[in-house]
Amino acid sequence: MGDLQNLDIDNLIEELEGLAGRDRRELKNRLKTLLEHLLKRLYVNISQEFNGWERAIREQRSQLESILEQSPSLRSVWDQSFESAWDRAIIYVREDYPQD
Repeated sequence: MGDLQNLDIDNLIEELEGLAGRDRRELKNRLKTLLEHLLKRLYVNISQEFNGWERAIREQRSQLESILEQSPSLRSVWDQSFESAWDRAIIYVREDYPQD
C-alpha cells in the first residue's frame, strides 16, 4: 500500500476540497450552457441556429449525466446549482436577444 503514517492529511483535505470545487463549477457551467441553449431554442426564432442549439443541448445533457455518474455527491448541490445557472442563463439570453 503506502506509508500512511507520513500522509499529509491537511494537504490531502485541501486537494480534495479543490477537486470538489472544480466539479461544482463544471456542473454549474454546464447547466448554464444547457439552459441558455434551451431558452434560445424555445424563444428565439432563428431557424438556421436551431440545429446548433439542439446539438449543444444534447452534448450538455450527456456531459451532465457523466458528471453525476462520476460524482454522485453533486446531486446534493443540484438545486442550488440549478437556481444559479438559471439566473445566469436568463441574463445572458436576454442580453443576446433583447427582442425575444
